[in-house]
Amino acid sequence: MYKLICILFLILQNNISLSKQVNPSPNHRPSSVTTDSVIDALSKKNKLLESQNELITTALNANSSVFSGISTYFAVISILLTIIVVILPLVNYFFVLKPSEKAMRKVAALEGELLSRVENNFEDYLAKIEHKKAKELIRSLNTGPQAITAFANFFLLRSYSDFDVEDQNTVINFLEKKYEIEVINRLTLHNVLTSNPSRSCEAFYKKVLETGDKPNHEYAINYLIDNHPEENIAFFELIIMNSPDGHKILNEIVRHIEDDYIGSPMTSLKISETRAIGEEKLKLFLDNTKICDSVENKKADYHHQNISFMSFAQNAFIKETYYFKKYKQKK
Repeated sequence: MYKLICILFLILQNNISLSKQVNPSPNHRPSSVTTDSVIDALSKKNKLLESQNELITTALNANSSVFSGISTYFAVISILLTIIVVILPLVNYFFVLKPSEKAMRKVAALEGELLSRVENNFEDYLAKIEHKKAKELIRSLNTGPQAITAFANFFLLRSYSDFDVEDQNTVINFLEKKYEIEVINRLTLHNVLTSNPSRSCEAFYKKVLETGDKPNHEYAINYLIDNHPEENIAFFELIIMNSPDGHKILNEIVRHIEDDYIGSPMTSLKISETRAIGEEKLKLFLDNTKICDSVENKKADYHHQNISFMSFAQNAFIKETYYFKKYKQKK
């Protein structure tokens, strides 16, 4: 641009000087003017003008090339910007957002796995602490009855059942010492025995019935009825036949089976599978002629001579038992 201004300035300056040469002052009177000199002057002027035109044309062409280059430059820039505007979101999605989604899913999976491990480890830790405390409290029973309160408070609040034979033997030894124990505390002791049936527990409960151990009598009936009574039917025959309270023992057996296996309309009936088990257990005793004949002259409880069944409508099978035909159908 500066070059163009300089050229134009030179052209104007030359035109002014020529004008002064061609147009002399009117007061000036040349001494002599010839035709050849005029033609020569005009020829020089034309050449000068042609030269100036060439300079102007060259300048204009140069400027045209500059402006054409600038237009091309901005066109290329516009195309590049358009490409960037279109491509950049795609690049951002495929190379930033999409990998980020995968990374987030991986992080979430790792977080879930970590929390699960922490939770499992924490549960295992608590289980170990609980197990250790349970063992300590069971062993404390060897020190005497003062240990029962802490023992009961711990097990009443938990559904702990990981007892072994050593634990059960400790509880059995404690019960055999016949301490004065509250009912709720005695219940926690028997839960240790009934949660995991064993030969030691079976032998202890049979001894309870044989010796007439009243505080533990009900627990013994329940345990031996719940755990394969058919294997101990000969034992029950001897206990019922030889005990003056044989009919009461039979009545307690019937009550336990009705309560835990059959149910009643006044409370709730048990599911069919449980009722079927209860029916087989009842028939095991009510169809046993040795047991039923041995209780003929013994009262079933303090108020009734014979057993009062809860409901014949729901327990119609009872009417077909030997006991019912011998004692109830006669009435």
